Amino acid sequence: MGMDLKPIAPAHGHPHDDYGPVWGRYNIWGWGRQYELLQQWGVAVPDWPWCNDGDEIPAEACCAISKAIQRHAHELIEPERDWLLHKEEFWRTCGGCEVW
Repeated sequence: MGMDLKPIAPAHGHPHDDYGPVWGRYNIWGWGRQYELLQQWGVAVPDWPWCNDGDEIPAEACCAISKAIQRHAHELIEPERDWLLHKEEFWRTCGGCEVW
């Protein structure tokens, strides 16, 4: 099981492929680990979805996640730092997302 994140209002510059805006993807461990890190960093994400049934994460929360990753990634060791930095662009440009 994993989490597929469908961008709601992708910003100019959000990655695209042949099918449209690129979705974010997490396995269940990565989803839980990101939540744990956000809690440690004091980022409040109300109603963090634990099921992949289309719940939305609003654009404001996505921007807060992106900023937290930018601000704190240096505190992590590789390969976790690189893994998380790779996710930052999605959060910065997705314009909110649905969790599937």
